[in-house]
Amino acid sequence: MRAPWSLLALLAACGPAPAGPAAPPAVVLIELPPPAPAPAPTPPPSAAIPPDALAPAPSPAADAPVLTLDDGPAGTWTGQHGNLEHPIMHVWGAGEDAYAVAGRSLIHSNDRGLTWWPVTIPTDAHVASVWGAGPDDVYVGSRGTAFRSTDRGRTWTRLRMPAPVHYNAFWGDEKDLWVVGSEGTVGHSSDHGATWDRQAKDLQLGWLYAVWGHGKDVWVAGEGGASSAALIHTANGGKTWTAVNIQASPLRGICGTGDGSLYAIDARGSVHGSVDHGKTWKELKSFGGLELTALACNGKSEVYVGGRNRTFQRSADGGKTWVDDLAAQNKWTKVAFSAVYALWVVPGGAVYAGGEGVYSPHPTGTLFRRR
Repeated sequence: MRAPWSLLALLAACGPAPAGPAAPPAVVLIELPPPAPAPAPTPPPSAAIPPDALAPAPSPAADAPVLTLDDGPAGTWTGQHGNLEHPIMHVWGAGEDAYAVAGRSLIHSNDRGLTWWPVTIPTDAHVASVWGAGPDDVYVGSRGTAFRSTDRGRTWTRLRMPAPVHYNAFWGDEKDLWVVGSEGTVGHSSDHGATWDRQAKDLQLGWLYAVWGHGKDVWVAGEGGASSAALIHTANGGKTWTAVNIQASPLRGICGTGDGSLYAIDARGSVHGSVDHGKTWKELKSFGGLELTALACNGKSEVYVGGRNRTFQRSADGGKTWVDDLAAQNKWTKVAFSAVYALWVVPGGAVYAGGEGVYSPHPTGTLFRRR
């Protein structure tokens, strides 16, 4: 019950009552719950790590291969149309080892292409190319960067590249390494990719897709301005570059034999050849206007080309006559839109043809092998 206001006023006027001895407070025992564990401290966001400071990342062991191919008789192709989950975009091999770019990943074989296993690259960027100076010195190009492995793909080290572009192709020898990519990028390294210098910056080039060389002679192929062909050459190891006249659509590949013969393919289905070390060029064959996307040379006169709509052709006489070995051996067994994106010939060994297989319900991959 509230006290009347008159009593409250009287107590206020008289002041506080004198304090007597304080009574000891009553002790009440309360059972408390156990303390909750302190939350773990949230680490601060990590700072960007410079590319050359990244530790090599090991590839984890896989439970099963992603692809197994038969070892058929010499001269025959094994494989089938649409035998992989992702399209094959690039192939390279030497000796017992072979690598293939499959979608956003990399696969590796160490038994001449019979069984293929996944390889982990320390990046989530799109993988664009693979090439090696040997089985123990392999390079992978991707969007904005590149990687090197010196232990057959078990660990990879990120390289400090000359520009943040798509790296579409490598070529090199025991001394020099070359890489080409988008935005007219031509990179050169003389220390296995540890440092790079960018060249041919004044030539106004577009996307570059291929590089091939023999000693100090190096050719780069791709696109120039206004969707024209770009073919440039250095005869002094990259000190100076000159544009080469070639009547072609934008180029997609180049390779040579080392004895003066060179071949190039373009976006309108034509194969071009030179027999004088790339000084003059002529069209050797047109395959109906569809883009050619893969090219490989073997020895002095064998040439392989591949492209869209299942285009695959081999010439054994330097481009005079052509035949589709896959069709002749009934390897195009499914009616579907597809393309050959990758070709590689291992000197004295297997030949690989990879690309896009069945298109529906989503693009799958295809990898063929010829012993």
